[in-house]
Amino acid sequence: MLGRSKCCIIRRKFGCLQIKNLKKKLLFFGGLVFIYLILINFYFPNYFSNYLDHITIDKITPQPEKNINNIEYIGNDVERNNIKYNKISNYSILFHQEKEINKANIISSKKINIIRGDIKFNNLNLNKCLPIDALNITGKIGQGILLLEDLTLEEVELEHNDINIGGSWKPNDCFSLHKVAIIIPYRDRKSHLIRLIDFLIPLLKKQKIDFRFIVTEQIGDGFFNKGRIMNAAFTYAETFDIECVIFHDVDMFPQDYGTPYDCPKTPRHLGAYVNSLGYQLWYPEIVGGVLSININDFRKVNGYSNMYWTWGGEDDDMGKRLMSNNYTIERPNPDIAKYSMLKHVKRKSVAPKIIRELLKNAGKRWPIDGLNETNKWKIENIIVRPLYHHIYVNVFEPPNEWMVKN
Repeated sequence: MLGRSKCCIIRRKFGCLQIKNLKKKLLFFGGLVFIYLILINFYFPNYFSNYLDHITIDKITPQPEKNINNIEYIGNDVERNNIKYNKISNYSILFHQEKEINKANIISSKKINIIRGDIKFNNLNLNKCLPIDALNITGKIGQGILLLEDLTLEEVELEHNDINIGGSWKPNDCFSLHKVAIIIPYRDRKSHLIRLIDFLIPLLKKQKIDFRFIVTEQIGDGFFNKGRIMNAAFTYAETFDIECVIFHDVDMFPQDYGTPYDCPKTPRHLGAYVNSLGYQLWYPEIVGGVLSININDFRKVNGYSNMYWTWGGEDDDMGKRLMSNNYTIERPNPDIAKYSMLKHVKRKSVAPKIIRELLKNAGKRWPIDGLNETNKWKIENIIVRPLYHHIYVNVFEPPNEWMVKN
């Protein structure tokens, strides 16, 4: 009996010793892990920064933009997860139109951080931003910048150094009610483009808009097809988390901070009252200059027509599409929604008779001519620049009848 008691006592003591040793080991390894995490966060704080939507880039400080003609797409570039980093500061995305456009294959299925400064902000648990009406934004925008033809992209980058690579921004003190892609059709007006982006950023920030810029440019110097490059840009914009798009001519500048750039409930013609047109609304279906529309409404009217070449027609065609689908075209109060149009060389329509005939049938033709004709354009390349995504679109050749003046 006594022997058994001694054995029990010994076993209990041995068990207690094992538990004590296990506790010591756990505390020791736990302390090592804690110290390791502190050191990692101290020496590599940017590993814990937030990421930008789609793009996967290491810590790189953007450099001034150079002429696109100097960019080499092969050679000594370093390819990172389907993104080519070019040494002159821009990022070329390898893009193949034959694949269906979606978030997975535009860039990469993986996400790595884009690090800009020491931003460690998370939009979770934020209150919603106030709507524009409640923000009481007032004030005229100085138009002096419109005279600065020598403004450089580098100067604009330095002025707005809180803009994410690719030209996106969202407020960090509230959760934005509006996610907007601003699509700028572009050809041969670099000075206008630089001034426009510099002009719009402060307005968009004041209105607490979650925004990004997409510049869409036609490849080559053939007949211009604005409708096709805007349709192509829309399909690209849809790969981001957006609610609406604003098609914004590169020469249109708002005069008031209160001009609403939020997402509208019904298609909104912002560019209705322009200085060069005497601030007059000339006809009901006009929607040119600046048009804001949510993505579902744009898809419902089948986007822009693909049939207008050279200059003119596609905007009036869009107005007829909207009216044929019983949309009310909203136009903000001209007291807060006037625009200045930069002067430029007026381009004449090559085939005004063809344009007139197309416009006559615009209200009936829209279901078969537009966004659903994905064979009418091809996105050949995308470059993510410091202040915008730049897409290059092949619109192919116009029909023979456009080549003959009539």
